[in-house]
Amino acid sequence: MKRTYWTLFYVAALAVDLVILYVGDVSLRPYSKSALMPLLMGMVLHAGPRGASALKVLLLAALFFSWAGDALLLFEPEGPEFFMAGLGAFLVAQVAYSVALGKLRIRKGVRFRLVGLVPVIAFYVCLIGLLWDHLGALRTPVLVYGAVISTMLAMAVQLVPLKNRKSAALLFGGALLFVASDTVLALQKFYWKTPSPHYGLLIMSTYGLAQLFLTLGLLNHSAPVPVPQKSEQARRMELLN
Repeated sequence: MKRTYWTLFYVAALAVDLVILYVGDVSLRPYSKSALMPLLMGMVLHAGPRGASALKVLLLAALFFSWAGDALLLFEPEGPEFFMAGLGAFLVAQVAYSVALGKLRIRKGVRFRLVGLVPVIAFYVCLIGLLWDHLGALRTPVLVYGAVISTMLAMAVQLVPLKNRKSAALLFGGALLFVASDTVLALQKFYWKTPSPHYGLLIMSTYGLAQLFLTLGLLNHSAPVPVPQKSEQARRMELLN
């Protein structure tokens, strides 16, 4: 199945989830939300380049742990342990994305630019400063997760000079939307503390698009690195030696 069809299925599923979220039908939400990441995993497995590669494995790991995080956060009203477990799952997903983006930078020979870290660090410090007095017992987990997702965004910033402009835009846009989604989530949970369906729609729409953009961006480079074929003369020399 072509990548375009998987994308359309995913966008349709995301739209359905947003409608259910807006209507507030709690009974259907576990099904609509839990269907999103498997669709992207299906895209990676069936519409991506054939063969295994480090980028493909890391992308699948990021999507799988995102799916686990989605499922766990649905049970957050049952107890704070579900929020912590969901946060942990997303932390692993962010690590996988960060490593994948770092590997892609090295493979493409993109020079690491320290100046690209400045806006990311500044944003992280400002956000943590705003939330500091409101985090309570969750201060350390939020600090760690914030640092990891900021690292993911910093790795995406480094890829802006990619020659494949479409991939560069998808990866940077996806990372930026992911940070935006989690920022609104953090502000709503710890700072504003006022539940609203509008916050939920903003969080879910940016999150859903972030995952799609990151998947499409990495999928463009997930083919196994071709192994150079040795010449006939080189093979004969090996046999002689």
